[in-house]
Amino acid sequence: CGMDRIEVGHGLGLNAQNRGKGRAAESDADYIKAAKAAVGDTAKIGVFFIPGIGEIDDIKAAANHGLDFIRIGCDADQYEKAAPYVETAKAAGLEVWSNLMKSYVLSPEEFAATCAKAEGFGADVAVLVDSAGGMTPGETAAYIAAAKSSCGCGVGFHGHNNLQLVIANCLAAAEAGCGYVDGSLRGVGRSAGNAATEILGSLLVREGYDIGGVAWRELFDLAQEMIAPLV
Repeated sequence: CGMDRIEVGHGLGLNAQNRGKGRAAESDADYIKAAKAAVGDTAKIGVFFIPGIGEIDDIKAAANHGLDFIRIGCDADQYEKAAPYVETAKAAGLEVWSNLMKSYVLSPEEFAATCAKAEGFGADVAVLVDSAGGMTPGETAAYIAAAKSSCGCGVGFHGHNNLQLVIANCLAAAEAGCGYVDGSLRGVGRSAGNAATEILGSLLVREGYDIGGVAWRELFDLAQEMIAPLV
């Protein structure tokens, strides 16, 4: 469907099933290798990673299996803990996203300073994460604007839908200059779910944003054919 970055694997990241966080049908390595075989060089394959669930060696192993990017999630007010993992991932040649979980525990100004700190660790993208799905579009825009003013790396948004505002928050993030908004097919995700990728694609096109080669109509077909039966 033209997506250039695709995240695969366990929802709690590398090594999660070995930590008793719920069994997956296959290993982290098998998911990465299967995804890489499917897309070749047409898209980047990534995984999620939480320090303490995953270890340094898990990052190195994933990189050896052909991983392209990693999203390192850590609570926004404790992001110093992520530094050695970010540095390891960069040394392994990975594109690194710093997911600042529970971003709302910080003010927009504090969040912006943390984004700059993550960039200093080596992060390529700093991500505003509405873990509880309780943010509003105005709040989302304020955090993104603050981050954009304080760091030179990419800025992203990852939302949850507990207030049924995740699509509105993604649009507010884009309007505030955010370069990346996260979605999952049919919105499947923890708690109330995430932004539905297929809806995001169609909305962003309608609002005049360039989403590259993403075929949003095909995303609707994919979500209906592959994800809806699982739900």
